[in-house]
Formats: sequence, structure tokens, C-alpha cells
Amino acid sequence: VALAPKYKKTGVVFFQRPSVRAAELSFAAGAVFALAFVGAKSSKTLLAVGLVSDEDEAAVVLYDYESDHEIVSCKLPEVDVVEYMDGDIRFFQGELAISNDGSFFGIADGWHLFVWDCMECEPVLQRRVQPCGVAFSLDSDIVTTATNGLPVPGTVFLSFEVPSGKPACDHAMHQKHVNEDFGSHCPMLYTKCGFIVYLSRKVVLINADGELVFSVEPFKWSAPVLALADLPEHPRSFSGCARLCEAYTTVIQPVVHEEEPAVIGSTEAAEIVAQQEACFMETNFDATVKSGEAKQFHVCTLNRCTKELRDLLCNGPQLKLVRDALGDRNWLLPGGSLVFVEKEWLPPPLPPLPR
Repeated sequence: VALAPKYKKTGVVFFQRPSVRAAELSFAAGAVFALAFVGAKSSKTLLAVGLVSDEDEAAVVLYDYESDHEIVSCKLPEVDVVEYMDGDIRFFQGELAISNDGSFFGIADGWHLFVWDCMECEPVLQRRVQPCGVAFSLDSDIVTTATNGLPVPGTVFLSFEVPSGKPACDHAMHQKHVNEDFGSHCPMLYTKCGFIVYLSRKVVLINADGELVFSVEPFKWSAPVLALADLPEHPRSFSGCARLCEAYTTVIQPVVHEEEPAVIGSTEAAEIVAQQEACFMETNFDATVKSGEAKQFHVCTLNRCTKELRDLLCNGPQLKLVRDALGDRNWLLPGGSLVFVEKEWLPPPLPPLPR
């Protein structure tokens, strides 16, 4: 897994591999605006890092995390991923994807969709479609992005052939329309199940025939989702995980209840509690406390002693045995304080306690 601190101005990326301490990678070209791993089907161990310099110039560095070195750095003079709010607040709006075979990477900067040849650092596709999100198909020959469906509400997906750049008119996702709008980010991903995209607050799955399989709202909050990822089916990476999952397999046994669950109202619940307290007092009626075992008293101050609480202390059945043993309301002190102890534990005279 790779991550970049959002407000770090230097090109720092934290890289974590299984059972290995996190490594800190530093890219001098500028701040990180996006990260993307090469697809799971590829044997290439590449991480694409999108960077922006202090002069707002964009670049993409391909980093081989197996050999721990940069392969190539591509300057992208046409890409504009920097936006300013209130004149001086700088933030990034670029999204990055790399094809499964590691041959191409694509960027959506809000104005244009770009695709570059990774090794040659040459652009092979540029379309002004006001894109949001970018994803390559599993066989790396199609790139897809999203744009507003205006004048019709919703989102329209556009697909192009790679590297020719021609519209993929026969592809299921080309000109595909869904009713949901996208937010500030539109993460998308091609998987074996189909095309997955996060629109506003919903995750949408579209199969290979362009049919909407499901649309679900996975989160209760409306914070933006920045990225989607697909776990690779790679024996080298998953051998340890498979053993771990096998060791902690959850066994679920179905239980069928023939009767409906009981619904207990507040009145019935109060009656049950009163009966339980009465039974408890009957059980402990003859119980005694060895006075020699008491070592200390606890003086408690109630910041909010409501009328109901004081009535329970003075008249409730819970402390009735203690009050009766003290007798003649000795448990009520002149200042209004209450004392609940065995009678022989009251040292005469008892100093007055504050109310």
C-alpha cells in the first residue's frame, strides 16, 4: 500500500509491504497529487506517482518498488491539476491510473483526458471532455472516464481505444448514462465483476454488457471517496494471507426461530424490575454483615440529586432494611445528608456532614 500526506509540500510517499516496516520514498519533483499501482495482471512492480512542482508543473514518476529505483520521469506540460480558491489556497484535482500491462498511464485533470506511453513519455491520447476519474480496461486497450450528462442530469461515461485514441463506439461503457452525479472525485475500476465506480455517495457496478448490476450506498457520511482498489490474485503476495484466513475462518451456524421476538413495553419492564428487587430483598432478609470487616466509609456528593433519586433513597425498597435497622430516621442528618450504614457503625456523636 502507498499513501501520501495530503498537506505535505514535498514529494513524500510512504510505502508499506507485508511484514516489512514502512519505507519513506522522497520524490524531489514536488507535491504528490495522485498515486496508482500497475494492474494486478502485470508482472511489473510499478508505482506511478503524480507530482506538482512549486511552479504548478505536473510530472509522473514510474517507480519500481521491487528494485527500489525510478524507471522514468515524464514531464506533463499540458496537464493542469492545480486549482486556487480565494486567490491563494492551492489544491489538486488530478486523478491518475496506470494500465494493467504497465504500458500506459492516464490522467484526468478536470479539463482534459490524457494518456501517455510509459516508456516513451509521449502522449498518445488527449480529449477535452471535462473528465472526472480514469480507468483502463483489464486488457489495457480501453480507457474510460466520466463527464457530466448535461443537459440531462446524471453521469455519462466515455471510452476510447488505446493507443489510437478513437472513440470505442462498440464498448459497453461508451456513452453509458447513469442517473447519479459524481462528486469532487470519481474513482473507477475495471474488475472481473465488471466496471465499479463511486458516484456521489453510491457505489455502482456495471457488467460487461453495460447493465446496471447494483447501486448501493455503503457509507452513512458524505465524505469523498478518493480511490478504489482491487486485490491481486497473486500466489506470492497471498500465500501468507491465505494461511491467516484459513486459521481464522469464521464458522456461522444458522439458527431458525419459529416464534416472533417478544416486545416488552416500559410498564411491563418496570413491573419485572420491581418483582426482581422484591425477590432480592426476600432472599437477603436474614443476611447480616460482620461489622469488624468494614474499614472505611465513602462520602459521596451528588451534583444533581433529583427529586426522584432522593425519593428512592429515602423511601425506596432498595435501602429499606438499612433504614429500618437504623430506626427513628437516624439515617437522615440535620443538614440533609443521608447515611446508610449498620447501626453500630454510627460513631456517637456523628459530626455534621455538609448538605
